[in-house]
Amino acid sequence: MKRLLFVLLFLPLASFSQCDTTSIEKFPDVDAQFPGGASALRKFIQENIEYPEIKGYAYHQPTGRAYLQFIVCQDGSIQQISILRSSQNEEVDQMGINLISKMPNWIPGEVNDLPVASLVRFPIRICLQ
Repeated sequence: MKRLLFVLLFLPLASFSQCDTTSIEKFPDVDAQFPGGASALRKFIQENIEYPEIKGYAYHQPTGRAYLQFIVCQDGSIQQISILRSSQNEEVDQMGINLISKMPNWIPGEVNDLPVASLVRFPIRICLQ
C-alpha cells in the first residue's frame, strides 16, 4: 500500500519534468509549428515586438537580420534560445530573443506520430524606416 501511495503521489510530477535535451531532432518528420500557423505567427510578432526608444534626434536605428534557434520540447514549451548568427547589432539580437521568450507553447514536432523535442531555426529581420 505504501508503494502504491508513493507511485500515485510522484507520478504526476513526471509529466512536469523538463525537456529532454539529450535527444533533439534536427529534422523531425513533422516540424514544430506556432499555434495557428504562419498568419498567427505574423500577428504575434506585430503585436509583441518591442522596439527600443530612439532618444532625441539621433539617426541611430536598430536594423539587421539575426538568425536564432531554440528547442521546442515535447510539451511545446520553448527552451535554450540562442543566437545562431548575429545581426552584428546587439539591439536587434536582443529584440529577437525577447520576442521568442514571449511566445506561447508551440505544437511540437513529430517522429513516427509521437511528439519529440526539436530544433527550430528562426530568422528575424528588423528594418525601421
